[in-house]
Amino acid sequence: MYAICAGLMKMLLNFGFDKNFKDESFSLFPDKSVVNQRLAAIKPNLHITSPPRSLDDLCHWKSAEFRKFILLWGYPALDGIFPQEYFRHFCLLVKGI
Repeated sequence: MYAICAGLMKMLLNFGFDKNFKDESFSLFPDKSVVNQRLAAIKPNLHITSPPRSLDDLCHWKSAEFRKFILLWGYPALDGIFPQEYFRHFCLLVKGI
């Protein structure tokens, strides 16, 4: 699980929101502020006590935050922003986990 959370998901988010890759087809850099707004709108509940941090703090995220992004925050944060093919693959990753 650690390899998927702190390895794969961290790599995918870094590639997607890094300004060095902003000209690539997989880049989400232009929509970074929208995703940050969606993450800020997520409120904690009984099971998840801390709200998600901004993507600007991505280098400080812990493995548990990547796990929460994969399982809970990713779908509402990336829906309509990711190209449909990439979003479908992300959903398959979530379902596989």
